[in-house]
Amino acid sequence: MLDAFPFSHKHNSSHHSVAALADTLWCDLPIDKSRKSVLKQKCLTAVLVNLWLSMQTTEYIAYARHKAYYAAIPTRYRVAYNTYNIMCGVIDGLHAMGLVDSVKGFKNPIDGYGVLTKIKPTDEAIKFLKPVIAEMIHDQQPPELLIVKDRATKTKLDYADNQTLTAMRRQLLEYNRLRQSAAFTLSGVTEADEANHKRFFKLFGVTGAESVWTLRNPFMFRSFNDDFEHGGRYYNGIESQMPKAIRKKLHINGAPAVELDYGSMHIRMLYHLENKRIKGNVYDDLAGGDPMLRQLYKLIALVSINSGSLGEALAAIRSELVSDKRELLVTTPDITDPGLRLHYDRWLKAHSAIAKYFNSDIGVKLQYYDAVIASGIIKHFTDKSVPVLVVHDSFMIEDKYEAELKSIMIREYMKVMKHKTNNITSYKSVFIYN
Repeated sequence: MLDAFPFSHKHNSSHHSVAALADTLWCDLPIDKSRKSVLKQKCLTAVLVNLWLSMQTTEYIAYARHKAYYAAIPTRYRVAYNTYNIMCGVIDGLHAMGLVDSVKGFKNPIDGYGVLTKIKPTDEAIKFLKPVIAEMIHDQQPPELLIVKDRATKTKLDYADNQTLTAMRRQLLEYNRLRQSAAFTLSGVTEADEANHKRFFKLFGVTGAESVWTLRNPFMFRSFNDDFEHGGRYYNGIESQMPKAIRKKLHINGAPAVELDYGSMHIRMLYHLENKRIKGNVYDDLAGGDPMLRQLYKLIALVSINSGSLGEALAAIRSELVSDKRELLVTTPDITDPGLRLHYDRWLKAHSAIAKYFNSDIGVKLQYYDAVIASGIIKHFTDKSVPVLVVHDSFMIEDKYEAELKSIMIREYMKVMKHKTNNITSYKSVFIYN
């Protein structure tokens, strides 16, 4: 299957050079220009930006070509030009001009499985877009910062606003404004870093010189599952796009960053829900010092919290082992259900005090708890005009605020879980002195 990512409404351009390219194409674009011409011109610019992104990643751009998809998008989430007639009209026009290659999508009428149509720039379009550079592309705030999705279908759901949601949205707006005023850079970037994480630097690097990279500043949003009491985590920040291997080189406003992480957060939450304390280490005691076994038990923990049944859990563990976690097969070469049960049952026995929560689909509720904790931490520092970055249960901040961040992390955890946690690990950034 061809590599592709969804059409991005998160990127756009108001740069005069990109505007000039769009104006040149607009004159010859074979579409009806008598209606909604302003929206069609905005769509044209967005398509050009996406074709440029396709050039950077050598991946296709996927988009929908059926009216029902566009009609189902609630108004609060919709970008004005993102309609069936405008999107398909502009892309078809570029195709007619020889600037877009297309791979038609399909849908299986038996099981409903479908694949979206994909596009990429032709050689002619690549020549046309060659003058465009990263500095000409900007990140764009989404129409709605509070997103609710149907867990089963992943479609976005509409909802009625209230005072709580208005306050939540206001906090997100203030947080994004603060982030947009901050500068995020990577210092001490090596050629190996750039080679190993090429896609990241192509998509999120703006300028790079003398081992220092200036990074994009995407807008944050929160995504909930089914309602406002499940999920709710923060997404889309540069910190969550960044490979963990290079996060230690992150600088905020020119200062080295420190990352503080709640250790084994969700497992500890389950113990605290039972008013109990963990005895020993969550994973190390089981692993007996074997780093591969430790990773296996971390995988089992994650899956058992997010699965709805034992069968579902074993299938998910097996799927991970044969795809993203193949290195762990040395610890458990037998991936049949009985083979996996050997490790799973050891995990269950070691944490029998919270066993009732395993395979109960509690993970999405735990995500809500950690999102509420994150919200409190973010509000504290936003009120002080200090940018703090978040990747679920990890937080990054200028290193001079490390002690304060740890204190606030402990305080906000206590507010939500009614128990104290001191299991917070610190990871320092590497600071390169010039």
